[in-house]
Amino acid sequence: MPNRILREGILTSSKVSRLGWAEEVFYRRLMSVVDDFGRYHADSGMLRAACYPRQLSKVSDSDIGKWLTALVEAALVRVYPAEDGERYLELMNFGQHVRAKKSKFPAPDSTCAAHAMQMRADELVDGDVDVDECGDVNDSAHERQPTCPHAK
Repeated sequence: MPNRILREGILTSSKVSRLGWAEEVFYRRLMSVVDDFGRYHADSGMLRAACYPRQLSKVSDSDIGKWLTALVEAALVRVYPAEDGERYLELMNFGQHVRAKKSKFPAPDSTCAAHAMQMRADELVDGDVDVDECGDVNDSAHERQPTCPHAK
C-alpha cells in the first residue's frame, strides 16, 4: 500500500463537503489503495476488501456501490471500462508525486475520457448493465441514453 500525502485542501473542498460521512471516509480510504496514478478496480467486492479489510462484516457491496456513485456524482471519481472488459476507477485531480513510470491499471480511453460513467448505486451492484466503449451505461431497466459520440 503506497504512502500518500493528504493536503489540507481536502478540509475546505466544496466537492468533499457535499459528501456524507460514510462517503467521505470511503473517499479517504480509496486514496490509500489507488496506484500512483489514482487508479484502481471499480468492482464493489474488490473495493470493499481493499478499503475495509478488517470491517467486511460492517460494510456491504451495496454500501460500496452507493458511496462510489456519490463520488462519481461529486466529480471526485471517474469510472470507466477498459479493453480487458473490466471497469476501473480514477480519482480526479489526484495530484500525487508519481514514483511509478506506468499505472498498474489501464487508462481511460482518451476519446471518451470526458464521459465518466454516471451510475446509480443499483447499477454498480445489481442488475445487468451494458457499458459501451465510452463508458456510457445502456440498460433496458433505466433507459439511459448514451452521451458519447462514439456510442453505437
